[in-house]
Parts: sequence; structure tokens; C-alpha cells
Amino acid sequence: MGASPTMMPVLPPEESSEKKKAMLPPDVLAELHAIFGESPEDRFARVGRCHSSHRDITICYQTFGDPQNPCMLLIMGLKCTVSFWDSRFCRYIAEQGFYVVRFDNRDVGLSTDFDDYPAPNILRMALPSWASIGEAPLAYTLDDMANDTVGLLRALNITKAHIVGCSMGGMIAQLVALHHPEVVLSLCLHSTTAGVPWPKPSILISMLDGPESPDDVQSVLDYRERFYKSMAGDMKFYEHEFRLGMWWDVVRSNYRAGAGRQLAAIVRSPDRGARLKAKLNHGVGRPRSAATALATTATHVPVVVLHGGKDPTVPVEHAQHLAECINGSKLVIFPRMGHYFSKDMFKLLADEMILNARSVAVDD
Repeated sequence: MGASPTMMPVLPPEESSEKKKAMLPPDVLAELHAIFGESPEDRFARVGRCHSSHRDITICYQTFGDPQNPCMLLIMGLKCTVSFWDSRFCRYIAEQGFYVVRFDNRDVGLSTDFDDYPAPNILRMALPSWASIGEAPLAYTLDDMANDTVGLLRALNITKAHIVGCSMGGMIAQLVALHHPEVVLSLCLHSTTAGVPWPKPSILISMLDGPESPDDVQSVLDYRERFYKSMAGDMKFYEHEFRLGMWWDVVRSNYRAGAGRQLAAIVRSPDRGARLKAKLNHGVGRPRSAATALATTATHVPVVVLHGGKDPTVPVEHAQHLAECINGSKLVIFPRMGHYFSKDMFKLLADEMILNARSVAVDD
């Protein structure tokens, strides 16, 4: 169900994209436009007050397509901005008849930051919460981030949406389905888990590491290229296109200081497996498909789980377990894909999302 024709950009842009684009060399800007097309304008919405921190949250979002079409809401992962949902990917989905909304999670990009909260001690996070004596309260939880997601839909006058979550975004999507089933038309859980997989130490260090010179664009691009290339599995990694897209991302906003706080929210989130089984399958009795389990009405809510067979961050076993937690869900494994997906995967992933979304009837 799309937005009403009177939907409002709740807040004006803090600084127009045009001013930021002027910071790019003309040849870079021309190539950026030739490859990725025009970037949507950043818009801002107040989505509610955080339960944990008691502060008002503003989310930066972008849209593609006709707001009268059914909404597909894309939720990205740890320290990733809107740019990690590639504009070409978003436009393809929009061209198939969807209103695509992508956004910066809190504490990354242009959404509300929590810089006045200290970065958590990640070594302490490796301990169970009961053993981490003296641990400071979390700045926010994944449940808070799920509330941001629902608050954004409400701010845009969207009553129901096809919810797509990648990595941490998939964890948030699960919580949206568990706590706000009334907004979920369909659910796509991409490269994610029902629990908390600790990645290999080298991966964890890379996730929380940063460029040698954070204020130098090329240093930032070098770091991101190294890291995301290591996440690509056996798929081709397009270095030039990646650096070009990330150059614009850095100019738009290079704020990534919330990574540790987001990771802490992930680590301290209770395992969702049992809750998914209980809520989505009614726990006991004869097997129940996901057709009626998510929604408060008899609306069919299909679930698809997408994962890469070469994911170094969330091993493929987590996808298998997640699918087992949701009777009737569809599991699709892409054998060569890692935790990062480049343009060779765009159509394959998008078509699975669209197929899943189209399997539910949407009332006007």
C-alpha cells in the first residue's frame, strides 16, 4: 500500500544534494551520474522518541518510484548508509511497480547520531551480559531501531509495506514483524540471522576499523574497498564503480562513529529464534505456514530468506536455521555470494524480493 498523494517531506533537507555534488570534481560527477543515475534528494522525518535514550529521532530517507505503488522498505546493516542499496538496484525494483524507500539507520549517515554516548567496549561485549559487571547501559537497542522503521512508515503515511532487511537490517526486520505485524505485507530476510554470530576476529576488527586518515577521501575509499572486497565472496568486485559510489557517499556524509553502538545493540539483542517460532508458527500443534502467522488479520504474509554461500560474516548455517524458525518460508542460497553484493546480483536478489512481494494480494 503506497503513501497518500498528500504525503509530506516531514522536514526540509539540511543541505541540498546539489551543494554537496559541487564538492566533487566535474569528471567524477559526470561519471557518477552516467553509471548510477540521478541520486534522490535527502529528506528527513521525525519518527518518534527513543525508548532507551528518551531523545527524539530524525531519520534521513530517499525514495524511488510512484508513492501510489505498494511500498518496499529497505533496511540496511551495520554502519551502512542509503548508498549500500545501490540506486540501480532501487530503480529496478521501482520499475517493477513498487515505491522504494531506503534510509540511514540512526547513528549513521545523516540520521540522528549518538556521539554524546561513549563507544562501548567491544571486548566486554564478548562476555554474556550477566558476566559484564559494570557495563554501561546501551545507547539504544535493536527494538528501538525497529521502532524507527515503523515510525518512518507512519511519518510517510504508509500503513503497510514489504519489509526487506539486510544483515543488521534483517534483524531489525524480524523485530518489526514480531512487534508490529500490522505494517508487514511481506518479509525478506537477507544475509542475516535469528541470533548473534560472532564473526572471525579478523572480520570483527575490520568491521570496527577505519581508514588511516579519516579526513582524506582517498584513504577512506582505500579502506572501504579493502573491507568490502573481503566481503564479496566469489563474486566479481567492481573496484572502480565501488569507489565512485563511495566517493559520493563520503561527500554526502562520512559519519560512521555509531558502528560500535550499533554492534552493541546487535550483541545484546536476545536471540529471536524462539520468538519467531512462537509468534510466526504459534509454537505448537500442526505446522502452520507463514500465511497468517505474522499478521493480525488473515492476510497472507510470505517470507523469503536470501543468503550467500560464501558469507564470511554470517555463515550460511544461520540462514538455514532462520528459515527453519519460520514454517512456510522460502530459503534461497546463492552459492558464490558473500556478505556484500555487487551489480551481478542485483536482478537475482531483486527478482526474489519482488516474487515474494507479489505473492500477497494488496488491497487498495
